[in-house]
Amino acid sequence: MENRKIAALALAIAILSLIAVAPVRAPPRSDLEIYFYENETAAWAAFLDDKFDLYGGMLTYDQYMYAITDPKIIVTPKVTTWTITNWALMNAGYDETTGHHEFFGQQAETAPWVGVKNPISDPNFRKALACLIDVARYLDEVYKGFGVELDVPITYNAQDPWANESLCDHLGGHYPFSYSRDQARYWLQQGGWIDWDEDGIINFPDNWPGVPDKEGAPQGKKPNVGANGYPGVGLAFFCYDSPEERRLTAEIFMEEFNAVLGQGVVNGPLIRSYDHFDEFIWTYYDYHIASDGWSVGRFPTYLYAFFHSDNWWPGYGGLNAYTPGEPDMDDAIWAFYTATSYEEAVQLAKTAQYYIVEKYCVWLTAGHSGQGAYAYKNLVGVVTTPVYGPWNYYTLVHATRVDEPGAPIRIGLPIFPPNLNQLTAMWSASYACLEPAWNPFITTNPFMPARQDMDMPWRARDWHDPGLTWEYGGEVCTVSKFYLDDRIYWVKPVTGENTGWKFSAADMEFTIWYFYQTASPSAWWRSNYARVHHVRTGVVEGTNIEYIETYFTVPGYFFLYYPHTYNQICKNAWTTYWDPANPDALIFDGDKNTPGKQPSVATFTEGEDISTPGYADLPFRTMNAPVDIISVVAGGTTLTKYTDYEIIAGRLYIYADIPDGTTITVTYWGRGSYVGDTVGGVPLTTIHYGDGPFYLISYDPNIGIAYKKNPHHFLETSPWGEVDWWWRWEKGYQKKRLQTGWQVIDIYDVVKIAGAYGEHGRYVPTPKWLPPADTSPAGASPPPGYTWPPPYGLGYINIYDVTSATGKYGTKFWILPTV
Repeated sequence: MENRKIAALALAIAILSLIAVAPVRAPPRSDLEIYFYENETAAWAAFLDDKFDLYGGMLTYDQYMYAITDPKIIVTPKVTTWTITNWALMNAGYDETTGHHEFFGQQAETAPWVGVKNPISDPNFRKALACLIDVARYLDEVYKGFGVELDVPITYNAQDPWANESLCDHLGGHYPFSYSRDQARYWLQQGGWIDWDEDGIINFPDNWPGVPDKEGAPQGKKPNVGANGYPGVGLAFFCYDSPEERRLTAEIFMEEFNAVLGQGVVNGPLIRSYDHFDEFIWTYYDYHIASDGWSVGRFPTYLYAFFHSDNWWPGYGGLNAYTPGEPDMDDAIWAFYTATSYEEAVQLAKTAQYYIVEKYCVWLTAGHSGQGAYAYKNLVGVVTTPVYGPWNYYTLVHATRVDEPGAPIRIGLPIFPPNLNQLTAMWSASYACLEPAWNPFITTNPFMPARQDMDMPWRARDWHDPGLTWEYGGEVCTVSKFYLDDRIYWVKPVTGENTGWKFSAADMEFTIWYFYQTASPSAWWRSNYARVHHVRTGVVEGTNIEYIETYFTVPGYFFLYYPHTYNQICKNAWTTYWDPANPDALIFDGDKNTPGKQPSVATFTEGEDISTPGYADLPFRTMNAPVDIISVVAGGTTLTKYTDYEIIAGRLYIYADIPDGTTITVTYWGRGSYVGDTVGGVPLTTIHYGDGPFYLISYDPNIGIAYKKNPHHFLETSPWGEVDWWWRWEKGYQKKRLQTGWQVIDIYDVVKIAGAYGEHGRYVPTPKWLPPADTSPAGASPPPGYTWPPPYGLGYINIYDVTSATGKYGTKFWILPTV
């Protein structure tokens, strides 16, 4: 093998200046179908019955043990995904002024607690609960080896370097709340939660707000907590009805509650459906303790989303919310969230974890369920990545059926997605069904996703890293600037027709303000846009390359990544959609009497109902709030966007100083209704435009969703280093012939990468640049005229890429199924 590697490298270097290989443009290998099942039992039975090819859930222990004995099933290595399983705590539920929260207490289990200060608001009580989590038992009895200990709220793959090692036993530190009933009793005693009447049930501390004295007891002494005392029902402990692991861990947790706190202190586990959680738990935050699980991103910005009091929504609450908040914890989290460099963010994340875990204990972990194996059959070309397993972009564009060549790849999802609404979808299952139609904005090497230095161009062909800056409010704040690839077009659902509409900076600006103008806590993506001040778009002089600059009101390294995501809106599709029965869907119809979607028009008179320079009085974060200004005309003169007016923090600001008495006419697109199982209740087959590798052809919420490969997709569809994916099929189950070494790094790959030497994908890509050939993040200077920051190897095919591919000579990305 070593001789082959040396020979390959020698050949590559020899032909370095001779070969010229044009990149291949092609759709994915196969179409795609995703089927929905009620639970993992039903999905697994369908998988064994050959109803689909890739099981969309992580295998349970029993499934795994069966799968490894079935020669037709390929079981992936264990992977650890970016998911967290924990217990969410409602640390509020009591307002010192009014005695209750507006929505807390809607459920029978929580209504009796209205007016009683929540025991979970006491850090000592929370620390006691933390000491009752028997993680070792969970991992052994419930996860059966398919879980990872997690002491801090950082996903396992990112523990190096984000986790605070001093708090993690398995990283050489010390977790302060390891399982111990005696230690739990210690923390209860510290908070005054003492069984003073010696009946085996803890009592409220003396003078606990909202609780009367115990009848016949000394003054100030309080009754038992919960069902056998006050308020007559225990703390509401909710748990999902699936997967089974959540119920089992909840039952173990209840054993510990009863043993240490006493019978009736906690009421549960209360098994509820996903719909119930959506309606009560995650909408009104009406609970005390709830089982929880999250899929999170590669950067731990969820430290802010989960634990900062900014995310307490008035009248609603918030995940792990607390009132009135802990200022020093807020400060530590905010410092992390607004760090201006990757290195600074890593250090401040560790500081924030000290407050979240050790000082205030607002994090209760049940382990980490996101480790395990996946299974598939009938497929070749499956790419299993360290975080996402086999269901990922690379598998979708490369895999193909060997049992029925040319037939769609079929995936079985062991859950019905709660909704497929682009704006309000909360669950990873929902996004997994929407994403095939979209491209990522930027992406990473699929085999090293946690590496922040492996960001790669996709929709964006270049960007400034670190970001630019501007001064706002006396502070130096962040500006992100991205340059867009001009080869990307929106494709219609069902027909797959190329609309001729390019993915544009106007789409991105429209998306920013639409999300900004949403007001519902269920529109979770809104938080990515909350710090936007204004947006500027334009074209690089002398080119057709568009750019977008997003100005934020705070500094922050992470704002280079938000709000620019794959979840972008096709502006032309939304502003032209019109249904006479639902005229305000998506976009507010400014003239409902005229067929077709009409923009809104607002008229002002200078000196009477507007004073310029100044803001125009338009709706804000409600129906008809501006998401795109078409024109502003003052006294017959059309004003210039960005120079004379623009949207600032969701409001139209006019810079021009207009004479008194002048009529000002504003024509704009206003936000419409977006609520529904699909966005605005509009059929998915009508509105789910895409620019990604697939286009939607059908959707049935009771069955599943289907896509066809997009013939207009703009990128090479190969994993890194493997640039030739052509193959041909000869009739017969195993008779596969590799035409040039598909899904294996061979001599052709090395030669082709060498042929792309010197090409780059930054700013304005050169003709022969191949994304999959760009394998190395290190080395080399930028080409003449380009000054992007180190590491210069990213987006630039150099000798490091050639040697990297050669070093992986013989690597295979698939395993042939066995009959």
